[in-house]
Amino acid sequence: MLISLCGNSQQPALSVPRFEYIWQPYADAALKRLIIIADDTIKQKIEKSFAKALQQRWNLIMPENVLSVKPVPVFSFSDMPRFNTKLKDRQPGVWYLFLQIFDQAGFSFNDNTDSSLSASLDLKCKLINGSTDSVILDRDLSVNIYKGTLPQDQVVLKRLPAYPADFIKAFDSIATWLFQPEYESEKSLWLKPACVFIDTKIFDEPIKQLFFKSDNEHIDIITEPVISFQMAGAQYKKTGVHHNTAGNIATGAVTIFTGLNLYKAKAIEYTADFGFQEQDSTYHCIINYAEREVAEREREKIKDSDGGRSYSLNSKSYTLDERSIIPGYSNAITLNNDTLATFAINYKANANEHNNYTRFWDGTDSTTITTLPNEWNNKTEDDNVTITGKIEDSSFLMKTGNERTRKEFYINDKLVMIVYGKLYPSKALLFQSISSKQLKIFTILSSLPYDYFNYSAY
Repeated sequence: MLISLCGNSQQPALSVPRFEYIWQPYADAALKRLIIIADDTIKQKIEKSFAKALQQRWNLIMPENVLSVKPVPVFSFSDMPRFNTKLKDRQPGVWYLFLQIFDQAGFSFNDNTDSSLSASLDLKCKLINGSTDSVILDRDLSVNIYKGTLPQDQVVLKRLPAYPADFIKAFDSIATWLFQPEYESEKSLWLKPACVFIDTKIFDEPIKQLFFKSDNEHIDIITEPVISFQMAGAQYKKTGVHHNTAGNIATGAVTIFTGLNLYKAKAIEYTADFGFQEQDSTYHCIINYAEREVAEREREKIKDSDGGRSYSLNSKSYTLDERSIIPGYSNAITLNNDTLATFAINYKANANEHNNYTRFWDGTDSTTITTLPNEWNNKTEDDNVTITGKIEDSSFLMKTGNERTRKEFYINDKLVMIVYGKLYPSKALLFQSISSKQLKIFTILSSLPYDYFNYSAY
């Protein structure tokens, strides 16, 4: 069939009336998307991926500089861009390529999971023979691109869909899938994330290095001393409700008299009990926190039977507004009936650590370290945490850095250990001898879901 289409004497020329990379902006204009393909150098590399695949399949030569990059028009009537394949004039001996890549906005920058969807691409392609007005190829292809296993000891660049070199190279596979004879309509790719390169200076020589094997079910120290925890999950218990009666009456009166919609609020106190099972014993880490729930209220007009009018309050359902640690409450780690440690948790917001990020890499290969363009940098960051407490007669401190990927532990103001890993430990440096009990307590504190207790709907 290929021979009959191409003929034996003359290879058809290729015209590209349309080759578009269209990206979907967020509904909130303040959330500006980062589209690295808009860079001319990157755009040319992606053009070459499709040119190579076309040449391999049909021996066609694609013209240069045919790829355009643009957002979906602001006043578009549809979230999906129109794929226009109309031709006014057709010439014999010419094939016409229409190719559209639609980059959808609804993906996750979440770096708190083992893998997260970082890009969703919908490709549409039509290849037309100008000699016979016949369609040679007409395809739709959906490609989901995931960040692979996220390194727990690295700060991920949330605005990048993947490590740029990996993202660009992925189009070699995408172009091949689109043009190959065997066709599948959906494909997935797992790429390395882009990570901030942080050259951490250690001023003291560690006496030991510990390595962990951790996930959301187990935390194991696989070097001496060997410790193995099975995480039993969290149990949540409601301990009190505060209805803010006086404040809600006042805001309700404002709504009745002015028509201004105001919220009523209530605070609910909880304890979270995180279980860490070691053989026949279970350590309990108990955290006290509160949730603030709000419900919008609006004024509702009521007509009386005599023609008069009055107003009442119409309330919507309560929704979660924020979740935070209860100030002044002591949290604890216990074993059986013994309290091993007590502590308080504080969050340090607006650290602006990202202002000091100047280089990035793929998280594993030092040859990939390169300068971080400012426009690729994180614009927001996760709050760091400070924990102060007591273990027996000793005071201890945990303070985090680099968006909680590094946790430093001090006993009586002396640095004893640094644990690396955001959600759970991956490795640790030991600077002072500590007891098995202290090591277990610090391992537990390195494994708590600090994001959960620091939530705001806004």
